[in-house]
Formats: sequence, structure tokens, C-alpha cells
Amino acid sequence: MRRPDVVTVFDESVTRMGTVYCGSGRADRTVRIEAAQLIELVEPKIEDLSS
Repeated sequence: MRRPDVVTVFDESVTRMGTVYCGSGRADRTVRIEAAQLIELVEPKIEDLSS
């Protein structure tokens, strides 16, 4: 699922979240997923972006 030509960055606070909601690529659909599963699928860089 991860695209090697795209860098995805999540704030480190995402690692402490449970269920999150994110876009699906369609205007009429939203994805509900556990943050840990999303991190596993997307393999983002985890950075401290909010401080």
C-alpha cells in the first residue's frame, strides 16, 4: 500500500490515539481505522510536529 515516491509524516501524538478517521480518496467516504493499523499500513515518518 505504501508508495515509495511519497513521504507521509504523522505527528507523534498519533501513536497514542485509538480510532481515527481519515479520507478515502472519495468525497463521500471516510475511513475508520485504529491508529496503530494505519501506521502499520502507511509506514509514515513519526515526527514531533505539534510542539
